[in-house]
Amino acid sequence: MWRAARRQGKKLEKAMDRAKARAEARKADLEKKMSDPVQFLRITGMTCKTYLDAEQHYFHEDPSNL
Repeated sequence: MWRAARRQGKKLEKAMDRAKARAEARKADLEKKMSDPVQFLRITGMTCKTYLDAEQHYFHEDPSNL
């Protein structure tokens, strides 16, 4: 009886250790992924000029000035 209980206790302890190791691995992986969101930022497209002055914007967008 004691031998079976000890065997069951060892199985339970191993299962808990494995679960703890998996949780730590998941936590480390998540921290690595969520560390810096800027490093995952990908910007694609063409460059465009921004005009802070509204008059300048309308001047460049006017078809007669093309």
